[in-house]
Amino acid sequence: MVRTPHPELRRLALLAVFALAFVASSGVAQRPLVLEGRIPPDAPDGVAVEARIGTDLQGILSEPVATSAVEAGRFRLELPAAVDAELLEAETVDCARERTIDAVFLPHLTLVLDDEAVGRLVHTDVPRELWGYAGPPRSASWAYTPDTLAVDESCGAERLDLSFVPGWNPFVVLAGADATTVTTDDPPASFRWVFLPATE
Repeated sequence: MVRTPHPELRRLALLAVFALAFVASSGVAQRPLVLEGRIPPDAPDGVAVEARIGTDLQGILSEPVATSAVEAGRFRLELPAAVDAELLEAETVDCARERTIDAVFLPHLTLVLDDEAVGRLVHTDVPRELWGYAGPPRSASWAYTPDTLAVDESCGAERLDLSFVPGWNPFVVLAGADATTVTTDDPPASFRWVFLPATE
């Protein structure tokens, strides 16, 4: 004789399956990110920190995706787990420029005082006097993507060691004497937030 499970047990089992599926899918779908640090002493007092994402077509967007007050000289900025899909653009990430991810970038953090941008925070370990026209030769930014893609190849003197997962990913450029590595590994522990005034 086959025994039929009690209806309440069947309902609980079904709920458990749905709950596990939701946890699994949400774990794969997005990866949030928290950025924190100390405001450099040469930055103005009373600033707030904003995350303003950038796109190729629209530049840096004026509406932030996250904002943090500064307390005792420190900030903690929690980026959203998802970004509006309409903002995403196809970005090439390989030497042949054939493989793409849909993404937006957070190239730096914006410092705001009385609703006006007064400068930005750049994550690097290179003193400002050694920066080139395009900024420091070693720096960290962040990319948001819903995609998964790995790239491991060299383009002349540039090495790509990228492993994008859905959500926020570090995008770290490490220029050396002979070669430059671009990676999605966490930034080196030597990196700090450097203030660049809006006038520069």
